[in-house]
Amino acid sequence: MGQSLTVEASWLKRVVEFAQPDLFDIQKKLSELNSSLNHLPMLEQNNRSAQLGYHSLLYFKPDHPHWIEIDLETMQPIDHIALVPIYADTPLYGKVSYGFPARFKIELQDQDKQTVYLIDQSQVDYPNPKGYPYLYKMDQPIRARYVKITSIKHWKTIEHWTVAFSEVMVLKGNQNIAVNKKVSTFKNDVWVLPGWNPNYLTDFQSPLGPPVSIQKSPSNGLLCIREKGEKSEERWMGVDLGEVVVIDEIRLLPSRPTDYADAPGSGFPTQFIVEGSLTESFEDSQILFQSMQNSVYPNPGDNPVSIVVNHQAYRYIRLKGLKLYERPNAKSMSLSEMMIYSNGQNIAINKKVFSSSSFNSTTYPRWYRQALVDGYNSQNKLLELPQWLEGLEKRKTIESTIVELSKKYALQFQKTQWWLILCMVLMVATIFIYLIVVIIKTKREKNRQVKVLRDQISRDLHDDIGSQLGGITLLSESNLDRKDLPLEVVQDFESIYKVANATNEAMRDIIWLTKHEDGELQELILHLQTIAYSSLKDYKVVIEIIPPQLSSININLNTSRHIMLAFKEVLHNIKKHAQANQVNIVFETIEFKRMFVFSVVDDGCGFVFKIDKTNGYGLKNLIERANLLKGECKIDSQSNQGTKVIFSVKV
Repeated sequence: MGQSLTVEASWLKRVVEFAQPDLFDIQKKLSELNSSLNHLPMLEQNNRSAQLGYHSLLYFKPDHPHWIEIDLETMQPIDHIALVPIYADTPLYGKVSYGFPARFKIELQDQDKQTVYLIDQSQVDYPNPKGYPYLYKMDQPIRARYVKITSIKHWKTIEHWTVAFSEVMVLKGNQNIAVNKKVSTFKNDVWVLPGWNPNYLTDFQSPLGPPVSIQKSPSNGLLCIREKGEKSEERWMGVDLGEVVVIDEIRLLPSRPTDYADAPGSGFPTQFIVEGSLTESFEDSQILFQSMQNSVYPNPGDNPVSIVVNHQAYRYIRLKGLKLYERPNAKSMSLSEMMIYSNGQNIAINKKVFSSSSFNSTTYPRWYRQALVDGYNSQNKLLELPQWLEGLEKRKTIESTIVELSKKYALQFQKTQWWLILCMVLMVATIFIYLIVVIIKTKREKNRQVKVLRDQISRDLHDDIGSQLGGITLLSESNLDRKDLPLEVVQDFESIYKVANATNEAMRDIIWLTKHEDGELQELILHLQTIAYSSLKDYKVVIEIIPPQLSSININLNTSRHIMLAFKEVLHNIKKHAQANQVNIVFETIEFKRMFVFSVVDDGCGFVFKIDKTNGYGLKNLIERANLLKGECKIDSQSNQGTKVIFSVKV
């Protein structure tokens, strides 16, 4: 059943697209856009750490003064700015970016806080990004020290207005130069609750996760396990760059294995230091970063941890875990990737890796030493920040275009579908009307042909049979007065004369009926009047028509025939049995009841009204004819008091 519906839907879709070529073009464009999404980074939203970001106080009006300022410490060339929205995993805010302002502006300022560049989104409401970062790319790098974000129209909660961001990224080439920089706000107007802090705005932790493509990773990274019986927890892993290089930044990518229980940040040490050295023995090492003693470093999930190195030269870079990540049965330290930047480029790719140990297992083959610098984290291939952010921006634009085109397609499809249905209905209606017209014309043509044939038969009866009956009548009448013929022969001629006359009258009635099929009642009344005068020419006949104005009610052939035969039956009985002198006839039409009544009264001998098997067939016929026409026939007669017949039917 489901397959049948799919086939029907596919057939309808092809028909509609054939009728409206624009739909095919839209569908082709949608297919191309969906295919292009297969090469772009995915939007993956997840609160990967307890550091949610920055949240202002709740305001009572949407334009309460509010700004956020990031101090880059020195004048820096800026080519990208990204505002990363908050991910609120609640039914109330699940489909929108919580706290993202509807209108805002971004100012790049110099040492004296003079604006050198303005990004203005304050004229119209900016569509809620729904998880995607707001990305602005400069046409050419702009040198500035301060980045100031001013909310012009705050985001509305249920009853208040607020401003919230997960992260602000300021890019200089492939580096986020805003990492761990000082954040100031309007009158320290911030939401002081766990998870929210101005410093979290530049901690490089966001719900977007690490900058990766959709290409799957072949490795988990490098894993060092503390073996049973070992007293020291210290474990280390590092990269030999092969030569002394000036370093700008070190990024540590936590592991998130795909062949084990999903645990973002699995293996990231809770206390650690990052060292740089010119020698392999690290005798001259310098600490580039040290987590706070007597505290636990927050699990970063699978977000990168960025350590800024102020242009210092080293050959060896090492991560030393002082307190390790606790697994159910062991302690360990792991990274999925170590990225080392010099002049904006990751120079650690495929360099030599050294470590205190390396976990190797045929059960979990994705762990190995060289995986630390293979360009992949535990999930996907790593991208540089500009490429990743621009890919997300492109995906956002394409998805928005897909939504608009899908709406346009659905609207045009529906309109075209209804237009086709209307055309089909009109076509069927036209064919139906055409068939009806053809049937009516055919029927009329048949009726015309029948009428022509009937008229022809009437003429033939009148001309041929009528003339022959007339000849018989004249011949028999001419021999009635001959004296030379025997009495028996004269009587025979008299019988022939009567039969010929009766037959001629019957034929005239038949011809009249055929000519007046479905005629008017007034024509029948006039014909009955003619029959009465012709049949009762030896009687005194008084005829009354009620009302005097003849009716224009139509009457069909069958009804006319029964009325005429019933009327002639009554007249025949008068001539044969009544011995009357006068006959009174009334024709009455009751239009509102569509009734016709004729009554015939004679002053003859009368009779005792009785219908049995031996007599009364004429009277019985009268009653049966009335019943056939859903009417009635009343006969009132007494000996020597005449007879009255009332015949009434619906017409």
